[in-house]
Amino acid sequence: MSRHAQALPHVPEAAREARRAVESLLDDTPALVDVGFAALLTSEVVTNAVLHGDPPLQLLVEIADDAIRVEVHDANSAPPVPRVPRPTEPGGRGLAIVDALATRWGTRPDDDGKTVWFELAAPDDSNDGSNTVP
Repeated sequence: MSRHAQALPHVPEAAREARRAVESLLDDTPALVDVGFAALLTSEVVTNAVLHGDPPLQLLVEIADDAIRVEVHDANSAPPVPRVPRPTEPGGRGLAIVDALATRWGTRPDDDGKTVWFELAAPDDSNDGSNTVP
């Protein structure tokens, strides 16, 4: 398993920085998970930390043979609260996107804040397609 940790600035551009870090790390393992999904989910979790969390922010990426795990720590102990925005609202869908695309996700309290994490599992190659509907 490889691990990458980096501090992120508590500014909107942190999402782009984290997204690029995940994309770069996954360049070495292109078949592991969908890089676009991993980058999108990273961006959503970091954006939530910038908007609703407190500095400092820390990104941790763990890449195993069968999955990737991304964690974002911030110093605000309040857990994220998923919500259902009105259709005309420009934001508020980040956690719904994470919930829809991640294999698993969650949050855990830490001594100095909280960590929001998600996992993306590698595709299961054991399915030969025989149970799919055309």
